[in-house]
Amino acid sequence: MGNDKNVTILYSGDSEEHRQWVQSLANELESNQINVTYDQNSLEFGDDVNQFMEIAVDSASTILAI
Repeated sequence: MGNDKNVTILYSGDSEEHRQWVQSLANELESNQINVTYDQNSLEFGDDVNQFMEIAVDSASTILAI
């Protein structure tokens, strides 16, 4: 059976410090075999942000709003 732990992280990009904290959280989750989707690891320049968010939320088993 595959890994069904899919987390999408939604957060405000208020500061570089906050973005780094979110990145650290995502790295910690990934080190515990959890698939993480958030803009820093999944969104590329020019991507449709609304479409990205819809897909990320729809495919998540858990959503973390930070």
